[in-house]
Amino acid sequence: MADADKSLEALSKTLGQSAPMDHARTIVLAALNAVPIVGGSFATLVNAYIPERKHKRLLEFIEKVAQNVDELKDRVSNEYVATDEFAFLFERTFQGALDNYQKEKLDAFRAALLNALVAPADLNAETRELYIRLVNDLTPRHIRILRALIDPPGFDQAHGMRVGSGGGMSTSLISVLRKLFPEYAEAEIDYIVADLDSLALTRMHTALRTIMTDTGIHQLEGRLTKFGQDFVLFITLPEGTT
Repeated sequence: MADADKSLEALSKTLGQSAPMDHARTIVLAALNAVPIVGGSFATLVNAYIPERKHKRLLEFIEKVAQNVDELKDRVSNEYVATDEFAFLFERTFQGALDNYQKEKLDAFRAALLNALVAPADLNAETRELYIRLVNDLTPRHIRILRALIDPPGFDQAHGMRVGSGGGMSTSLISVLRKLFPEYAEAEIDYIVADLDSLALTRMHTALRTIMTDTGIHQLEGRLTKFGQDFVLFITLPEGTT
């Protein structure tokens, strides 16, 4: 753990120095130091750098990370925590929390860090870096649609069965997505799906308005690429966390 502390001390210097708010710092450090495995390393970074104008959001983010790490403490890879790769991922995810306020993106950054801690061998460092870049670049609406595509029936059920199992004569992917996301304009869905296809996360834009037999929400199954599936799992909280 000494190596990890040194890495994160150096990392904190790269983020710059800012006068933290004492009360926020006290709460954060108390929460992180309670985590028996990596709490000290987290606390090192937080003690050195909390931009005053963003401290509340970062505080909430770190408190959730601390809670989740405690929940996962028996699964955390201590060896991975001591690596430069983890220090890099740590910096990117916490910077993401500083730069973004939307819940979907904050949850995605938190999941990315936690998944790396418990399963560092699942993805290589370059793929993780690519996925972190995607989280930064995608809007919350992109992320919501991706989450729907990983388990369309489950997502539909969680949102009041907006689509259901079909039963009409015919439908199209755009019609299903409009039902599932009634707050999104058709042009916006078209734009988002084109984006996701161009990023190799989905394969559906060319068939968006193709008329097909109505199987309801099941029309959306199998629309993620393998790359897209891995990305959604990367930004999904590990089992046993909230």
